[in-house]
Amino acid sequence: MAFLPPQNPNKLSPSQVLSEALAMFRENVGTFISAGVVSSAIMAAVQLPGLLLEGMAEERVKLFSGLLFIVSMLISLAVHAGLITISLELFQGLKPKVTRIFETQSCYLSVLAASLIFMGLIIPYALLAAIAAGLGPFGVLLMLILIPAMAITLVRYRFAIFLVIDLLFKPLTAIQASPRLSGDCIFQVIAVELLCLLVQAPYIMTAMSGQMVISHVLLIFTLPLTICIQTRMYIRLRDESSLADFGVPDNQQ
Repeated sequence: MAFLPPQNPNKLSPSQVLSEALAMFRENVGTFISAGVVSSAIMAAVQLPGLLLEGMAEERVKLFSGLLFIVSMLISLAVHAGLITISLELFQGLKPKVTRIFETQSCYLSVLAASLIFMGLIIPYALLAAIAAGLGPFGVLLMLILIPAMAITLVRYRFAIFLVIDLLFKPLTAIQASPRLSGDCIFQVIAVELLCLLVQAPYIMTAMSGQMVISHVLLIFTLPLTICIQTRMYIRLRDESSLADFGVPDNQQ
């Protein structure tokens, strides 16, 4: 699908996205930290059985560990979706209902479906990136190709998750696609995604080093803040695209 030029490419500024997200985070710090505690506890609980089984040698146990990992990923995506819902409601001036995502089965399943599609599309990029890491100069060239491709995937499919939730919780009609953006916006999205990676860096580093307790404590702060930044970016992207691209009738603009 062709990318349409946005009304104002300068509207999506990573620094403005960060400042607005931080302001929203500070104003609602209690809600975000509470959601972070709940999400971190759920993720720790669903990951623990798989981590315990992973150290065992039997192949059958390892297979079961892999199945537990898949289940834990699905539950983690649902938690992720719950945080997105909270963040969207706060940015729209609504009082969030933390448990709504778990009470609404249609939303729960829709978010899982959109998330699985996104995961399926991003896995090839992740595999290629892992291969590129060991290829020296050629790997650097491959990464230069992969990063914009991954950014396009992020724009078109990660925001599909936001849009599914937005459609279910707002009186918009016939939202069918992610925002169609210019090439300039793709690079601005890359900058915001790198910013999110930087925010998540303490959690990622401690998790990779095996310090699971510390990593889940850090997750209480880093995950809600990352969601807040991504939601703010999503809203800017949506505002930047014409409402007609989202199938919104003129009387709702």
